[in-house]
Amino acid sequence: MQCSGNSVYWYDQNGYQRNLYQTCNSNQACSDNSCVASNYISHILKGCVNNSVYWYNSQGTQQDLYQNCSLSGQTCQNGACVAVQPVYTQPIYTQPAPIITTTTIVKSDKLSVSILGKNSTDATSWSKEISGSKNETINFLVTVKNMSSLTMDNVLLKADTQENFSVDNIKIDSVQSTGNITSGINLGAIQKGASKIISFDGTVNSADQKNEVKITVSANSGDISDSDSLTINITKSSIATASLVDSPVLSFVKQWYMWAIGIIVLISLFVIIFKRLSSNNV
Repeated sequence: MQCSGNSVYWYDQNGYQRNLYQTCNSNQACSDNSCVASNYISHILKGCVNNSVYWYNSQGTQQDLYQNCSLSGQTCQNGACVAVQPVYTQPIYTQPAPIITTTTIVKSDKLSVSILGKNSTDATSWSKEISGSKNETINFLVTVKNMSSLTMDNVLLKADTQENFSVDNIKIDSVQSTGNITSGINLGAIQKGASKIISFDGTVNSADQKNEVKITVSANSGDISDSDSLTINITKSSIATASLVDSPVLSFVKQWYMWAIGIIVLISLFVIIFKRLSSNNV
């Protein structure tokens, strides 16, 4: 279809005009092969998306690609590809101050990630801090939301787990996934204002002797990223039980216990047979 005057017509594969498809109203104009509001203007603005310049119409909708700044080694700024000039900063020599180490988590205003967990054996509510036992299955729920005004492509989600922690049963929007969340799974594109819901199960193996396990998830799309974490507190009773079950001493005791039972049975049989033989001789 193409615009002809203030109407939209069908065209064949040879470019010849055919039947009328639509006549635009008095408050509309034919643009981009369709009837749009009369104040609609196509390709009026340019904006940056993933280091590329894209056209935008008068309604703020992203259109086709204008220029890829990465191909020329430039950076996209204010809807244009510009060369990045190195900035020289005069060094300032001051007396060294004491080193104070602090950790600051800066939440992104364009991408949001949150993780919650709960025990699979009961009906507890989702929480940021839960208690669990060795070899117990924990359910996790991760929400990744696009809070920007543009679509985010190739959103990558990773889960940073500690040793002796196994992950399985990964689902993206209730659809089973075969990806590896510890090395990263691609969630695809997330529209503006939309979210992806990811669920998976995790188990703290009995070989882990820690009292606490921390699970951290992170998501990124290009240079936009965010992360969140939760803590699993391993109960002391479960640690003691797991240590006893895996103890070599307990295995040794079990083995000799079976031998002791066997010896007692043999002695009992010998006594019974001896008494019967003695009674027959009398």
